[in-house]
Amino acid sequence: MIVRHFVVILLGVFVLAGTQPIPTYLLPCYRGNETQPWLPNSLQLLIELVRKIEDARPTSLDARTLSVQLLHRLRFDGIEKDPGNRETEFVTPFGITGIMAPKMRLLRQLISPPAGESELEQILSQFDLCALHKLISSSVAPFERGDEARTCPLNLATPQDRIRAPWITRNKVQNATSGAAIQFTRPVSRCPLELGTTKTRNYGTVSPGVLIAAVAAGLQPQNVQISEFIEAQKDSQEKKFENLETMDEINIAERVGKLLKSLDSVDNTFSAGLAGDLAEVCVYQGPFVGRNVAVGLPGNWNDTFFPREKFIIEGHGARWEMTQAELLAGIDGLFIAQEVPGWVDRVRRMRLSQILDMYYSPRGIPSLSIENSGRPTKGFDMQEAKLPERPFTQTGSSVLRAIFEDPKEWVERVPEPLPANTDISNACDRRSILESMDRERLKDETFAFAQILQFMTSSLGVSETRLRNTCDAAVDRFFAEAPVILDTLPHCNQIGSDPRKPAMDVFVIIDGSRREYENLQLINYLTELTEVSTFGSTITVIHGGSGAVMVNQTNSTSWAFEQLRNFTDPFPTTMSLSRSFQRLLNLLSDQTDREIREGIHVARSQLALVFSQSQRITQNDFDSSRRMLQGSLQRFPDLYFIFVTSDPDTFESLIRHEATHVTGDTERYTNLVYPEHYTIIRSNNISPDDFSERLTKEFRKIPMRMVAARCLISEFNNTVPSLEFYEINRYRYEDYIGPYHEIIYRISPFYFRYSESINVQFLGVDYGGLTICVSRNPATAPDHCQSLRGMESVWFNHTWPCGPDSMRCPPIFYSVNVDVSNVRCSENDCRYPDQVRFHIQHHGLTCERGASGTIKFSIFSLFFSLLAVFAIKLN
Repeated sequence: MIVRHFVVILLGVFVLAGTQPIPTYLLPCYRGNETQPWLPNSLQLLIELVRKIEDARPTSLDARTLSVQLLHRLRFDGIEKDPGNRETEFVTPFGITGIMAPKMRLLRQLISPPAGESELEQILSQFDLCALHKLISSSVAPFERGDEARTCPLNLATPQDRIRAPWITRNKVQNATSGAAIQFTRPVSRCPLELGTTKTRNYGTVSPGVLIAAVAAGLQPQNVQISEFIEAQKDSQEKKFENLETMDEINIAERVGKLLKSLDSVDNTFSAGLAGDLAEVCVYQGPFVGRNVAVGLPGNWNDTFFPREKFIIEGHGARWEMTQAELLAGIDGLFIAQEVPGWVDRVRRMRLSQILDMYYSPRGIPSLSIENSGRPTKGFDMQEAKLPERPFTQTGSSVLRAIFEDPKEWVERVPEPLPANTDISNACDRRSILESMDRERLKDETFAFAQILQFMTSSLGVSETRLRNTCDAAVDRFFAEAPVILDTLPHCNQIGSDPRKPAMDVFVIIDGSRREYENLQLINYLTELTEVSTFGSTITVIHGGSGAVMVNQTNSTSWAFEQLRNFTDPFPTTMSLSRSFQRLLNLLSDQTDREIREGIHVARSQLALVFSQSQRITQNDFDSSRRMLQGSLQRFPDLYFIFVTSDPDTFESLIRHEATHVTGDTERYTNLVYPEHYTIIRSNNISPDDFSERLTKEFRKIPMRMVAARCLISEFNNTVPSLEFYEINRYRYEDYIGPYHEIIYRISPFYFRYSESINVQFLGVDYGGLTICVSRNPATAPDHCQSLRGMESVWFNHTWPCGPDSMRCPPIFYSVNVDVSNVRCSENDCRYPDQVRFHIQHHGLTCERGASGTIKFSIFSLFFSLLAVFAIKLN
């Protein structure tokens, strides 16, 4: 028999002087379908939303201003659904009534509000505003939802006792008309939802709201005396207080008087994280369990690849004042609050998104050693300081050869940990952070904050001595539990760092293999794997059945999922490869038109990622697809294909044919111009686990592309800028690269097959030093490498790059690595402050077969396109 957990709740919680309503601009987040989880709770999404705000106001919203605005405008802990009300036109059944609300109100008073009006509501769409608000607002949805049989099914180990948690389920709000408390009987879930958490890749689950508060407190530190705080609450000094053990009203005038005379103070850098959460443990658990308090309550995500909901484990006993996510964020927050002033002083215009991005990555926060090792090189004799060209074998950091070898011979290099950094700089250093904490100082700060929290929640009935003992026990329990939790996470030397970061325009074609949720799971997995962002890849999703565009090209995860939410047609149940290819052709042609107009000459390569794991392709569909693949799609020399399929033979036949000679021998051959651009991955399982490793390997091989913009002829748009336009622009491209990162650029022979000479120039702008290598045959060492320092420039000259055999002409590859950084990258285009900025110019790239040849090629492509369209209509 299933024993249901019943509790008696009174509306609200330990109420402050007047319950705070949900702001009007956030009410849409709690109405209709907006209460459903749409987006992944990922660190990548959090950083993306913060970047959107920074990009809109790059000069006015620095790390301090933005973190304070987010704390005061978007973070509202303790928002719960009222079980006694339903949504109507005039009623939104949510309120700031959870146990976390009092602490949040205290933090707002310990971190001064920003000056001026907030612009967050004008910058972000309502969809993004709600997403960011929910990511940074901590709360617990305690009541039974009806899905427990699926999310936490009963087993023999499931606790059957009633949950008793009076410190959570009682409050002091009286009915305004009758004066009597309103009571509801409501079952508590075996696995309540924990809200306001974010899943990271290697660093556990954290509460982002704690991190935002830590940055705000660190850049706006304050010490407030307890007496000053109590004195300021004049409207609360005459209210009634109760003993939490008996719930009887008591006279605590003596306690209040003692607080008014107290010389102790509260440090907001402690209260923003650890001390604040531990104080909640003292105040809410202490009166009922004494020193036997619980901290670090764990939980589980609904899905590894699509984390939208986090469930607190069974047997929680309603002791969720400090969950595991809050414990980890508390360690990070205390360290960040203490260190962020130095980071901001050392790195000009360090942004909030950069702090989050770097701290939760193997690279960490830039250290002084990087800054000191790379002084600007202006002022000395460039003739004397000229560095010799180094052979490829001496550039140990390059992975050029490994990336572009034949796939059959190519051996994946497992990402290795970065060189050890003596400075604590990222989240994998939590063990060192924990060891450096002052336990006694943390006890004092926790007790000081707990005294104020008691006063704010009208629960001063616990004696000062007992409160102090409980707070000491909570801190001791934290130091006992934290190492156990940290041992479940990877150490710094176990976290690999891949020097290749994906940067592609990905066109995903999905078939009917998956249900709607599984398709969303796949798309979210791909957005993370390809790093869809301003500094990474873009994603487009094509309906494999109809060829409709489900997600227009975007570098935003939130916009991708908003488009999917608004997509009204059914998700695919069949597969029409020819319709999908035709849509792909149209999208690539449109993109080409844009690149022509904008004079693009360096860009991301394009990848068509096709999932066909259930339906067989009909013969007519196969024939039409092959005509397009070997015809019109061949005019995109930097287009790659990856087929994930349960039927590899069909796709092998799509790109290769069999021919029987007069001798009777049969061989495979292909009409494809770039056969190395096609990869087939066999997979019968729709779970990303099955093909994740192989996809990662293939993505690493795809380089950036250098092109001759005026050669990008589109058969749908003949508006091409004049030659003078390109001469004026001089093909200059700006790029950035950070330490432990490598960028590969590729020039297709399409652009130099008939060129007499090609010249590629790399120019420094005094941001650091680079090593640049060139290669024609990835299976052997490159021709040579050159070092770039200060404001220097280096040239790579190629005379008759194709030689006498223009039809078997290999591409040209360039690899760029950082030797030293001056840590001076502060413009908006910088992802990290230690990135090195440089420019690329190239001259001499031509069109395939000259101008006349290009026109013939375009007409040839158009013929195959029309033929394919005609075949599709016949189907």
